Amino acid sequence: MKRGVVQPGRGHRRARRFLFAAILGGLALVQLCAQDVEPPPPALSILLQTLAKSDDPNAQLNLLRGMNAALKGRRNVAAPPEWEALAAKLSKSPNAEVREQAQTLGAVFGSGAAFDAMRKTVSDPAADSAARQKALDSLIAGHDKASLPLLQKLIGEAGPLRRVAIRGVAAFEDEATPRLLVEAYRSFDSDEKRDALGTLLARPAWARALVAAIENQQIAATDLAAPQIRQLIGLKDPAVEAWLKKNPALATTSANKQAEIARYKQQLTPDVLRAGDVNAGRALFTQTCAACHTLFGTGGSVGPELTGANRSDIDYLLQNIVDPNALIGKDYQSATIETKDGRVLVGMLRGDDANTISLRTLAETIIVPRSDVRTINVSEVSMMPEGLLNALNQTQLRDLFTYLSSPRQVPILASEQNAADFFNGTDFTRWRASNEAWKVENGEIVGAAARDKTESLVSEMVAADFQLKARVKISGEKAAAELVFIGQATESPFAGCSLSFGGGSRVNVWRYQTGSAPQNVAANFALSPGEWHTCEITVRGGKAIIDLDGVRAFDIDVPSKIRSAVSFFLAGEQAQLSVKDLTLAPLPL
Repeated sequence: MKRGVVQPGRGHRRARRFLFAAILGGLALVQLCAQDVEPPPPALSILLQTLAKSDDPNAQLNLLRGMNAALKGRRNVAAPPEWEALAAKLSKSPNAEVREQAQTLGAVFGSGAAFDAMRKTVSDPAADSAARQKALDSLIAGHDKASLPLLQKLIGEAGPLRRVAIRGVAAFEDEATPRLLVEAYRSFDSDEKRDALGTLLARPAWARALVAAIENQQIAATDLAAPQIRQLIGLKDPAVEAWLKKNPALATTSANKQAEIARYKQQLTPDVLRAGDVNAGRALFTQTCAACHTLFGTGGSVGPELTGANRSDIDYLLQNIVDPNALIGKDYQSATIETKDGRVLVGMLRGDDANTISLRTLAETIIVPRSDVRTINVSEVSMMPEGLLNALNQTQLRDLFTYLSSPRQVPILASEQNAADFFNGTDFTRWRASNEAWKVENGEIVGAAARDKTESLVSEMVAADFQLKARVKISGEKAAAELVFIGQATESPFAGCSLSFGGGSRVNVWRYQTGSAPQNVAANFALSPGEWHTCEITVRGGKAIIDLDGVRAFDIDVPSKIRSAVSFFLAGEQAQLSVKDLTLAPLPL
């Protein structure tokens, strides 16, 4: 059990007694939870009576955390008679976490009041983001059916709760859910698309909606990664099986693995790999492999970590990709759970006791109450299917293996499929910030600079021809901001172009060339401080057109066919830069 911080003072000894009681109580509950019965009310009553005697928030937190940890994954536990009065008391606590932990425990007891309060928190856009997410997690864990309309609404709203909602709706059988997921799919970033596919694969009827969406070109067939194809096959639904027969490339396996390995090896010679596009290779890795594997600190944890693997050996890579079942550890065997309400979960078992089963899926770890389980099937084969490379053409195959054998991380090539990943409005995934001077607030990037220090924020995506749109606001008497739109600022020496503004100075475009002093082209106006301004930059075929507040500010020649990473730089005492509505759209070459 996680221990809280107890402040020294007159209540220290009393808090320690309550902490000791919490530890004993948590252990008692763990033993009770190990039985295939609901905990007897007297055991919970003892803990709740102890909790009722305490007015120390730290001691209350330790007791609540202990009970919630012991009861995690369970719902509809009979609440002792003491709970109603105690819940009312805890709901008025000045400590926000005490209130949240009490609501979580109330959800385990199936408290209508707790569910009502949590739905109110989730629905309040002004509420703390972390509190909203905890409340939403508890509503889903408590299987609160009244929350389904709220979850479905959140599917259509960009923000930190969207991924939780996309995964959460899978727990509730509703015919509107697959339609809503398909309609919103194009607006999802890569992680959200992966979650949406996982939810659509959770029920046979929804999987049929998925294949229909692929047929209607609402979802690209190439978005289906290998584990998701295996899950489709495992559903054993007649309509899905008929569709797979019409699309054999998705499910083809090779009977002669060594011959297949030899064939791929002939195609992936050292000269071929040297000509590969490593940036495009990272994009392919993100699409096909990153759901399960981590490489250079990015990716999932379902499969083995790849960063330290023998990736420079083409034989090693091909052997593990083409024949993933040749040597499989128990930790990577695939398990399928079918629940009594028809949901199908595929992942790897990570915990199994008398009351709950813990399953690691592509998106998250799910704790399933045993009372909900209809069947469990553990396969003798790997989570990673055969035939992973079948869907790749020669160029894609080359680029993927060029990236897999790369000694270091590289930027990811922007494309129509992953453009929504450029900025997700929630955090700095696929961005590198110089330090904590940068943060995301309500979907906006906010940067602050101090005297004599320049702060930077650099995108990990690159594009050659593109359209960049944003709204910017800068404040500070001597504030100076630069938006790099040509070149990669992390390269030394830097060669490229940037847009500079702030501090009352006229807007400039600066050109940086190796071995030469920077040159600038100035507009005849400045961006007024403290106000929002629109910025649109279009780079195509060696031309850059920049519109500011709807007015053509620059139409200049720039180096062509250079892959650029958008970057922000900010300097000046008390300087602040805010950026919102930030999008990047790659343009065809």
